[in-house]
Parts: sequence; C-alpha cells; structure tokens
Amino acid sequence: MPPSFFAKPAGPGILAGLTSRLSISLATPLSLEEKRPNFAFLRRIRDHPKFTEALLGHSPEEDKYPAIVTNEGDTLTKLVSEWADEWLEDTHGNADIEKRLEGMVEEVVWSNAIWFGVGGWHARGDTGRTFNADFFMCVLLFLDGISILNSLNSAHLVTSAIFLLTTVVRSKQAPNPPVPLSSRLTLLKAYLATCAGWYISRGNAAVPIKDFYYATNDRLTAPPAVPVPPDAPRKPLDAEGGPWQRIIANAVAHPDEHLCKAVRSLSTFATRWGGRPAGYYAGGGKDGLEGREVLDGTLFVRAASLMLDRLGWAHESGKSLGHWDHDGFHEESDDGKGVSSLVYL
Repeated sequence: MPPSFFAKPAGPGILAGLTSRLSISLATPLSLEEKRPNFAFLRRIRDHPKFTEALLGHSPEEDKYPAIVTNEGDTLTKLVSEWADEWLEDTHGNADIEKRLEGMVEEVVWSNAIWFGVGGWHARGDTGRTFNADFFMCVLLFLDGISILNSLNSAHLVTSAIFLLTTVVRSKQAPNPPVPLSSRLTLLKAYLATCAGWYISRGNAAVPIKDFYYATNDRLTAPPAVPVPPDAPRKPLDAEGGPWQRIIANAVAHPDEHLCKAVRSLSTFATRWGGRPAGYYAGGGKDGLEGREVLDGTLFVRAASLMLDRLGWAHESGKSLGHWDHDGFHEESDDGKGVSSLVYL
C-alpha cells in the first residue's frame, strides 16, 4: 500500500478535498448525478506502455509482481488515484461519497470478474481446455513472491472481492459501526492497485467482452446433471435455481475448497447484480472499455460454469476432476507458441 494513499496533499485530490466533503451533514439535500462504471481503468491498464508483455515477460514468474511494485508502483498508484478522483469529482458531502462508493465497489468487483472470466476464456490457449482457471487470479495473490509459502500472507482476487460488500460499502445490516469513510476509500484504492498489479504480472492479456459473450451464451441454460437421458431439457437461467443450482451442488461436492469459495463469491455477486441488463454500462464516454455495452448480470454464471468445466463437476458421475491453471494470461508470442510461465506451488 503506497504512502501516498494516506497523504493529505495541499492541492486538489481525493484526500485533499475529503475533509470539507465529510464535514457536510448526511442530511444535506443532494442533487448528485448518477454515475455508472465504464471500466476505463481496465482499458488504461491494458494499454499502458509500461505494462506490456514485452516488458514483463523476461523476469521469473515469482519475481514479476514485486518487480511491478518496485519499478512501476508510482505509475499504478497514479492510475488508481485518477480513477478515484474521477468517481468523486462532483461530490459534496458524506451521502454523496457513500453513494459513489457503491458504484466504485461495483466497478472493482466486476473488474475482477472480467479479468478472471473473460481473461481466462481469452487466454485458454490451443490445448483443448475451455477455460484458463488461473489460480492466482481467482484464489491466491503472492505478496512477496514464493516467500508467501512461509509467511502465509496472502490475499484473494475473485474470492476476496466479497469482503468489499460488507467492509467498504456502508450496510445497515452490518453488526458493527462502519469503518471511517476516509479509511474505506483508502482500503478500496489499495485493493484495486493490488488486484491490477497481479493481473499485469499474470500477463495483462486483453479482455474481449463481446467475443466472450458470444461464445458463452450456452451458459445461460444448464445441461442436466449426469446421468440423465440425452434428450433431457436444459434448465434456463430464469428457472427456479437455474444453472446456479447445478453449479453450487457440484462446488459443494468438490474436494478443492478454493472452488467452493470462488463459487460463493460469484453467486453472491450474481444475487446483487445479476439483474443488470445489457447496455447498463454502455455510457461513460469513448474512453471506457470496449464491449462493455454487452455486459449484463450473466457474467458471473458464465465464469462460474466455465470454472466448473475446468475443475470438474464433482457431484455428477462420469465427470473427471481437473485442476487450477498456473500459466498466466499471456498473449501469443511472435512464434505462435505463447509464453510459458509455470509457477510451482
């Protein structure tokens, strides 16, 4: 977490203006314009000249994240701070900031799901697997290379994003008083910077949303569990339980506890945002992430279903179990053989 996230600079900025904003009562009449995520941050990370595969592909895999923090931490911090400033630029009080914070958390959660789901599908390679279920993007983040095995100091991406819904977003159902607003903003910025750093270190591959949606439309209906007659009807997403019923049953039966946690997070996100229609994220200007206009609440069930394809439908007979992938989300190299970056755990 960079010290600048705690600093209170004299000039304009998220923390500089925070004191005056927080001094206004929650009861102050508001006229805050609605603002929705446009995922421009993902586009900036993908297109930044300092985060290209050519610059990142020469160090050992376990050294990439520490190298990014050391060499380009200031660049990443600046991008995150600009993202936060854009979200909060027209806020005037606690209620304004709390409302915008909900959208900021929504963007971070969806970004993690896009990186894991769309990135994993795009980087599946040509070996026949339907999905690159990257262990690091979904479950484990090394904070200090291989030394994590000794320190047990780990964080999570898809699985950890669930904590944002109770720790960063104010909730009336929370048993304890909320963390101070300025601290929650700092936490969210640090979390986003960490997640982005890890996606960059895993290859920073493109996330072609339109192609992903076109290729995974079959995930909106669940094929019947095995064994059943071949002509058994598929279960549509809007049916009772829908595909989630099958996904959750198989996750519970799976011997890998990380899969259960991932499905728990993705299903929770689907409960909260599964009703988002296509076009909901289409605005925000031309600088937003391409293809966002097709994003809808089915993102989470698509990713979860692909993940089960890779790790195995453990509850169903005749289905062999798979494993997490460790080769990263890398684009193809000039020789067409891709980039190998196996990490031994």
